[in-house]
Amino acid sequence: MNIHIHTADKVIFYSISFMLIASIGSFIGVCIYRIPRGESIVGGRSRCPHCGGILKIQNLLPLVSYIFQKGRCCYCSEIISPFYPFIEILTAAVLLLIYTTAGFNKILLPYWFLASLLLVTAFIDLRYMYIPNGIIFTGLIGGSIMKLVLGTSGLGGIFLGIFAGAFPMLAIYLLRPGGMGAGDVKLAAVMGGILGWQHVLLALFLSFFLGAFAGIFLVLLGQKGLKDPMPFGPFLAMGRMLSMTLGGWIIPWYSSLILI
Repeated sequence: MNIHIHTADKVIFYSISFMLIASIGSFIGVCIYRIPRGESIVGGRSRCPHCGGILKIQNLLPLVSYIFQKGRCCYCSEIISPFYPFIEILTAAVLLLIYTTAGFNKILLPYWFLASLLLVTAFIDLRYMYIPNGIIFTGLIGGSIMKLVLGTSGLGGIFLGIFAGAFPMLAIYLLRPGGMGAGDVKLAAVMGGILGWQHVLLALFLSFFLGAFAGIFLVLLGQKGLKDPMPFGPFLAMGRMLSMTLGGWIIPWYSSLILI
């Protein structure tokens, strides 16, 4: 009997946690929509993009509102983009995965902060082919303050991470014009400042591998030419995700190979 109660408590806890974290995804969806349009992400009420109707609290509950409204606006009955529940579910899944691998400790908040920034960046870069400077500055300043306040790194470690992230990307940017955007260089610096030099180097390696694989695949399908530009932000986000979740196993493994 006690086992069933304990299991039920865990189900309730994780369900509530999922909904709370999904609310972060709801805010991320707002950022993805508003930032490219030059709109404030903190001021102004959320509105229906079709009729302009102001959304109330009951219309903004992550996933729940979309389900009960059957994917339609409560005012004009126009279809709500499925992107919004998608980004809420994706955010909750990503942040919970980071929690299960990193655990509840001092690095969790900076990791969640970076993951949220990169989700915003990845989708903006994927659609508009640019990375807003506001996101870069928010990441550098916010991430550095978090690490210093939480005591997970000193200024020296932060600057070393920034250098380790930015230098390889800057080299590509300067030596191979068009091969890398300035936004990608700055985003890698943010990743380095928060992840640290070891994790950011792993993240960059994985990003290049994933980007090359995707590029070759798209060329073979005839969707891209060899010289066509391709947003790299999404691959940086994926490389970062793999580094944060699997880095604890991968880094000791390849470090042992180097030492051998």
